[in-house]
Amino acid sequence: MKKFLLLFFVIVMFGCSAGEISEIGLNTEKGENTARSLAENELSLLSDTDGTLWTKDSVVTELFPIYLEGKSLPSYYECKIETKGEDAGYILVNVDATDLPIVEASETGKTTTEIYREKYGTDISIIRYGLFYSTVIEGQPTAGRAVNRVLGTIGYEDEETIARLRSEILTKGVNPIYEKEELEELQKRALIVSRAAETRVISAEIKEETKEYTQHNLKPDGYPVGCGPTAWVIVYAYWKDYKGFNKLFDGKNPDTLSRTAMEQIAIYCKTTHWKKYGVTLPSRMDAGIEYALKYGYKKSKVINENGTYYPKFADIEGSLRGDRPVIMGVNGDGIGAIDHYVVVVGARKQQEKVLGKWKDRGWITYRCNWGWGWGSTRWIYAKDNEGDEKYPRHSTYQIWKINLAE
Repeated sequence: MKKFLLLFFVIVMFGCSAGEISEIGLNTEKGENTARSLAENELSLLSDTDGTLWTKDSVVTELFPIYLEGKSLPSYYECKIETKGEDAGYILVNVDATDLPIVEASETGKTTTEIYREKYGTDISIIRYGLFYSTVIEGQPTAGRAVNRVLGTIGYEDEETIARLRSEILTKGVNPIYEKEELEELQKRALIVSRAAETRVISAEIKEETKEYTQHNLKPDGYPVGCGPTAWVIVYAYWKDYKGFNKLFDGKNPDTLSRTAMEQIAIYCKTTHWKKYGVTLPSRMDAGIEYALKYGYKKSKVINENGTYYPKFADIEGSLRGDRPVIMGVNGDGIGAIDHYVVVVGARKQQEKVLGKWKDRGWITYRCNWGWGWGSTRWIYAKDNEGDEKYPRHSTYQIWKINLAE
């Protein structure tokens, strides 16, 4: 992959006018039209450029409804992408201003809906609770609290967390990270017709793909080793495989010692085990650098940052241009502390020209290795709301920039 991309072009925004926003989601046809417009706009913006697998032959082929708790009509659609008839991922969009206009995307594989249907059949519905959690139910959801039989879940199997998220969503009526008013503003900006909006994408990626490691249990039926140590090992394997730091992993193939390395880093980071999680406090994540120091890379450093999104984006962009993956902590539901650590391997933001000046469009996108094994790398979208007096709730993202040196 190329290290970075700065792309200028003119796009045409399709879909609803600002005056139609209040009607979004009131019927299935409008929701589907909105979903296709948002997905095709994003696909047009990003296809056939450096740093993406999508090409001019990539198209939106099917729309699969996804529901928010307490709603009988879809709040999201998984927009399936195909390139020359082959699976090419999806773009997940929101159609009723209950979340960001675009929520996540993958450039490879099948949609979540297709994965579920292969296991449970076609008479199912999916309830989404955020970045990590989704539930498949039998039949179609009804308004109010769901009574359908639960068939399965994706993400962490934690009923207490699901119950907490369900309560928050039913109370607020939107993704708990955000406020309804700010989401309505973003929907208007995303859907308003602009026949000559000069737009650019600023993007950066590391040169190679990272290992698709996942957590392992410390003993049979025991607790997982933790996502923090897993993220560190994914980063160290990259430095070993592609950046010449051959003393790591005892000089062996990282695959053979990845589990041992995770367990060692868990000790350095004082990872504890609570219920079904390995918990690494953000204040202890820096200690993962001890693994590099152990192998003689005495000038290695890790820098932790926790500020507003765009300054962090600039720092992540710089690290990726230097071919250095970044660890990021994600608080995917906006409730409590960090939920998960991921490895950032790509970053991009969109800007549009307003009165002759470039203005950020309101969200940033990160391509992350989630540490869930095969196929767990995907793009997630985030909005900057820290420091905003109107919408002060900060939801996600501390970062750890890592640089190894002798």
